[in-house]
Amino acid sequence: MFFLHSYGKLYTFMKKNLVAFIFFISSCSVFAKESVFRLFPIPDSLCLAGAVAAEISASCMPHPDINSFSKSDINSFDRKFMHDYDFNLDVAGWVLIYSLAGGQLALNFTAERDEWFTVLVMSVQTILISDSIKNFVKRSVGRERPYTYYSDYPDRADSSESFMSGHSINSFAIASFSSYVFSQYYPDSSWKWCVTGAAFTLAGLTAYSRIPAGCHFVSDVVCGAVTGSAIGF
Repeated sequence: MFFLHSYGKLYTFMKKNLVAFIFFISSCSVFAKESVFRLFPIPDSLCLAGAVAAEISASCMPHPDINSFSKSDINSFDRKFMHDYDFNLDVAGWVLIYSLAGGQLALNFTAERDEWFTVLVMSVQTILISDSIKNFVKRSVGRERPYTYYSDYPDRADSSESFMSGHSINSFAIASFSSYVFSQYYPDSSWKWCVTGAAFTLAGLTAYSRIPAGCHFVSDVVCGAVTGSAIGF
């Protein structure tokens, strides 16, 4: 039983951090051959150290307890669009966000080696800030997910971590970061609009899928999208 419990915790950790891992690896290359960005050792080191510390601190926060509420306690707008849990749509959300991270990876085959480190640091800062904010807000607010208001909902440790949507904040952070970096390296390329459109379309689909899956309210998704976009830029 101890082995199964440990394995389950490891699986959950790997699933939640796979997107960050793919984003980390994919950002070891960039989209052009001219240096556009530069690092400032002291400010960027402090930013990176702060992001790591924030991620560790937020991840160590305890999961909020689930409280039993009635649907009437939910604001009328969120209540109108809430859904029961749907396993297939939940999985679809993970597939979409992995596809977005994979799309980032596919853009990285024109890299120059001397560009790798700069964008690598930028990408790590982005994903750590995004994920730490997500964890801190989720565990501080302690909002029950929509599916908890229905019977026979799944028994998950994060059932009281609805606000804000992690899929939403992370997917929009990736989309905005990728679009911004691509447009800076290729300011005159018409492909920047295709890249931007594709990235934000996937991010939008990822975020939207969390609503009918019963995992998030509309307000969770919208706040995540706005926050993620700001972080990525």
